[in-house]
Amino acid sequence: MNVTLPFARTPDECDRLFAACVNSGDLDGLIALYEPSARYVQRNGTVLCGHEEIRRVLASVTGAPATLDIHIVRMVEADGIAVVYNDWSLLMTTDGTTVQRAGKAIEVVRRNADGHWLFAIDEPFGRDAK
Repeated sequence: MNVTLPFARTPDECDRLFAACVNSGDLDGLIALYEPSARYVQRNGTVLCGHEEIRRVLASVTGAPATLDIHIVRMVEADGIAVVYNDWSLLMTTDGTTVQRAGKAIEVVRRNADGHWLFAIDEPFGRDAK
């Protein structure tokens, strides 16, 4: 468990911290980047709500050695809300098998009253061809 939880000072830092948490296997740090009632849209369109549901999905990427690379393509910010578009790739080893995944995400992040930014909506495959 990471004693010092991540603190995003800018919208794009949410993605950098997300990658750092995945790469270090820090599930608690990863979940700390989400608002308590955040939404996470799975590839099949199912929308998860809140830390508990999101934790169950993200545990799979922190439970095995992984390397996540995120490239921010575009960011639009207004009045404490930002939309972040990124292209990401993940390489992980599970049960001796190497797995590669990639996606084109759309994320909505929001600045909290204490000034740090958190994911409100995360759709990792939002810009992928359906």
